[in-house]
Amino acid sequence: MGMSLEPTTGLTAWSAEQLAGLLERLTKIQRSISLRAPLHELFDAITAGAAELLGDPIVSLYLVDPSDPDSLAPASIQGGPPDAAWEQARLTVGRGVCGQAVEEDRLVVVEQYR
Repeated sequence: MGMSLEPTTGLTAWSAEQLAGLLERLTKIQRSISLRAPLHELFDAITAGAAELLGDPIVSLYLVDPSDPDSLAPASIQGGPPDAAWEQARLTVGRGVCGQAVEEDRLVVVEQYR
């Protein structure tokens, strides 16, 4: 697993405080990886960090289901309605933003996503 941040992503417009927060989150995630934290804790740290840094109300991390490669299963979801059955929130490769990103093997950004 890796992460790359390019200057074209808008990081140059971030304040020193925002960049420090980003580095703190990345360090925490790297420490979890090094200490071999359970995967669900690692995934939760990634989505919690993304939600905090991006200010989005719902952040999710989906993985391709090894038993069904055309299906994406939620690994971690932060935010949203507390009574939502997120563990049932499966997606299809090729449909929606997550499915499109997996199918095309690229980052997909959508403003004002419903």
